[in-house]
Amino acid sequence: MYDNPVSILMNKIICQLQIVHKINTELAYARLDLQKALKGGGDVNRARKRVGWLEDRMENLLGKKRVRVSFDTQTDFGRTFYEL
Repeated sequence: MYDNPVSILMNKIICQLQIVHKINTELAYARLDLQKALKGGGDVNRARKRVGWLEDRMENLLGKKRVRVSFDTQTDFGRTFYEL
């Protein structure tokens, strides 16, 4: 049933999409933790490392390169912008 190349490729892509979605969700929580750490004086380094680690995993899966990282608390709370 799933022996043709198109079905195999489709299943691979769906699996990758699910993984990227889970990492993206975790990255959103990590960014919130970073925001809270920046505002409340928590462990900022740990939160930044977590965000960076998750962003690196996304880069590896999606094959994109990081353009700029900003930790400006007034604008983007540590979001990383990627080239599309």
